[in-house]
Amino acid sequence: MSFNNFVEYNNVFPLLNPADLGSTATNIPSVALKGAHRIAFLVQQGVTTPNATSDICDITVMAATAEGAVAQTAITGKYRKSTGVGANAWGAVTAFTATGIELTDDDEGFSLWIEIDPSELAASTYTHLHLNVEQNGFTVFFLAATAFIETRYRMTTMQTATACASA
Repeated sequence: MSFNNFVEYNNVFPLLNPADLGSTATNIPSVALKGAHRIAFLVQQGVTTPNATSDICDITVMAATAEGAVAQTAITGKYRKSTGVGANAWGAVTAFTATGIELTDDDEGFSLWIEIDPSELAASTYTHLHLNVEQNGFTVFFLAATAFIETRYRMTTMQTATACASA
């Protein structure tokens, strides 16, 4: 029997290469929930340059009934924050509300592991999730994001996590 240990049956979906988002609000591409048992996002915050005392970045997880839908709802979940680059230590699992997770320039070099359990969305008609990033007070704000999708069943070929396969 052949195993797909290279990705351990997770569908790894790069959403945003390291990019300077400046002071622009950014919708990171969405992930289809079809076939997902669990979904997690790894968000890595790089170099920042604040231009004000209110240097805040809010990351919210948005749910929608279709790819690119206008009507979206901020949802809740759990996250852990790393202690920084070069340290193999993560903070406690923390619940976040629909207002999201707040980062500042003090979080430079940190990573966030955001986890959403699709079974908590089972009563809804949501089919897609994406991250929304809103910065206030930064002139430079580097961020990268990757989705990790644990599929319901093992697959030799991963189902695409984008809208074209979610019908």
